[in-house]
Amino acid sequence: MAKAKPAAKAKAAAAKSVFSATDRKKLLSDVQKQIKDLEKQVKGMVKSVQTDVIAKIKKQLGMK
Repeated sequence: MAKAKPAAKAKAAAAKSVFSATDRKKLLSDVQKQIKDLEKQVKGMVKSVQTDVIAKIKKQLGMK
């Protein structure tokens, strides 16, 4: 296998990321925060649906 030229290696290394390390950390932090927020929203929706379903079942069974 042919060895890569130093210039090609440098170019490949430079092309690996368009973001600096601090930018990547900030982006990762932002994405993790968004995921946590979405998890909270989904949990809230599930709880709301569960409450609605339980209320409908109780109503159908004649319970209060």
